Amino acid sequence: MIINLNKRLFFIIIIIVLPNFVKAQEQSTYFTFGNERMDRGKLVYPQNSNSVMIAGETENLNSLNKLLFLTSVTTEGNVNWYKTYGGNISYAVNDWSITNDGGFILSAEQYYLNDRETLYLMKLDNEGNVQWTKLFDEGGNEVEGLSIAQTKDEGYIVTGLIKLRSTVSDVFFAMKQEKQYMYILKTDKNGNKEWSKKFNYDAGSLATGSKVLETENGYLIGGVIGIVAGEKEEEKSSDMLLLQINFKGDFLWAKRIGGNKNENIKNMLFIDNDLFVIGATTSFGEGKADAYLARLTVRGEVKWFKTYGGTGHENMSSIIKANENELLIAGETQSFGNGIYDALIIATDKNGEITASETFGLDKHVEMGAVAIKDSKIYMTGFSFTSTTQKSTQAYLLSYNFNDKNKKCFFKTAQIIAKNHTSGIAIKELNKQMLTDVAPLAEKSALTVYSTVVQNKIIITETFCK
Repeated sequence: MIINLNKRLFFIIIIIVLPNFVKAQEQSTYFTFGNERMDRGKLVYPQNSNSVMIAGETENLNSLNKLLFLTSVTTEGNVNWYKTYGGNISYAVNDWSITNDGGFILSAEQYYLNDRETLYLMKLDNEGNVQWTKLFDEGGNEVEGLSIAQTKDEGYIVTGLIKLRSTVSDVFFAMKQEKQYMYILKTDKNGNKEWSKKFNYDAGSLATGSKVLETENGYLIGGVIGIVAGEKEEEKSSDMLLLQINFKGDFLWAKRIGGNKNENIKNMLFIDNDLFVIGATTSFGEGKADAYLARLTVRGEVKWFKTYGGTGHENMSSIIKANENELLIAGETQSFGNGIYDALIIATDKNGEITASETFGLDKHVEMGAVAIKDSKIYMTGFSFTSTTQKSTQAYLLSYNFNDKNKKCFFKTAQIIAKNHTSGIAIKELNKQMLTDVAPLAEKSALTVYSTVVQNKIIITETFCK
């Protein structure tokens, strides 16, 4: 049953009722929501045992511009509130951080004048009301913020990429040229820029930051650094990149870590004074690209590096600590499951050995956006293609208890083996000359956003696991 809500927003919910459950909060649920075109859940945060916050992207059905959405929903199928943010240009959300005042800071992209991605910071309260917005294009360049965190001084640290635009010309021709650098931005609590840096070593390479963590010494940034293919079209190669800077943005150390093909860092987590890193690799493993989990020291020395995958593509984007003994890593798989791509969850011990590996998906393409945990309950969001059109996707929320044996009714076991490739990993020290300031330039104003509030009850349409 489909319900038509304000702004032509449609919600569909499927409640999966587990046999022999005792309490309502132990019930596992799965529901999708969206409109007739594109909806993607990208970030998830359990507010309490009953309400979950999801951020993602939707689409204006008239202009087809991308909008940001933020919604608070209950696992029983109620919408506390739903808000969209956008206007006459498009937006995309990359990351968020829960702030000390109980609100949110979003790192997004505003397609400024619809010709380039521009870093867009948006501060919201815990009900999704906009408190302030800031735009950073560093002098008309393309800037993307892929990771954001609130710092101990109440400010924010962002990492991503910057593409510096220039014109190369002679008497015969003129052409645009871009150089891609890792980008690091530090702001105060109101989003005002304190400093920004770029990191790379020559015009023939590229670098991107994908995750930033605050440490005792400053900020640790993980990402990718690589060589761009030249005129002979040789294969591109890239490695994991770790950069440590102090609180003022000064260089402390940097390392390039990888094999003979491609590796990247998608996410990182500190556990027991070590750094656990996830991403994808084509240098090692079983197929085209395998997921990996690596345990490193705080100085970037590799303790072990293990791959997980099959004959197709695997990639990991989320890592959380499930309990004192287990980790959850999550992403997508092409090798296992029901569809073209399925969401993939792997539980491991702290040595990277698999304790459980499962896929979630239908007969269509299903992708993982993020995973979170609260009180031993797992919350997943992402998107799946609907049956109406190949271009239409639905955002979803799946919640279940971590140790629930009955969750097999919607998960499928994936026979994945962890393989150690530590001996094949090479580490190269990088130098401080690769880190330089981004010249201070005039700030541009962010374009106005609007918000739409939708409040209604989602209707249960189908029941599984009877």
